[in-house]
Amino acid sequence: MAKPVTPDKRKKIAQDISAGKGRNQIARDHGIGAGTVSRIAQEFGLTLDRSITKEATAAAVIDHAARRAALAEAQLALAEQATQQAALMVQSATAREASLIAAISIDKYAKLDRYDTDTQNLSAFDRFISSIIGTEIDGAA
Repeated sequence: MAKPVTPDKRKKIAQDISAGKGRNQIARDHGIGAGTVSRIAQEFGLTLDRSITKEATAAAVIDHAARRAALAEAQLALAEQATQQAALMVQSATAREASLIAAISIDKYAKLDRYDTDTQNLSAFDRFISSIIGTEIDGAA
């Protein structure tokens, strides 16, 4: 069982909370658990500043969206490369094998890019298909 936090230490922790320090930092500084810091804050009628956590979460959401976009871009490049290779492979492979290679690469890309649309209301998948077939696709579906 953990040692009880002395009244003097509780006051110092309350001062750190009032000064706006983060809960986890206070816990590390005083060698106690984060839950203990929360209980001491409640005991003194104080609230912990959660704006740092909120900002970090918002930044992580943006970072993850950027990473998903980079993965989608890489998958699109692989799909384009596979389509080009499939066209060359028609000479040595059956048309069915070449089509299968292209279809799988396009399918994998499409799963990453379901909701991305451009200003013409075309998904990146539609833009990709349009570039393959060489015709414009109407965005008004």
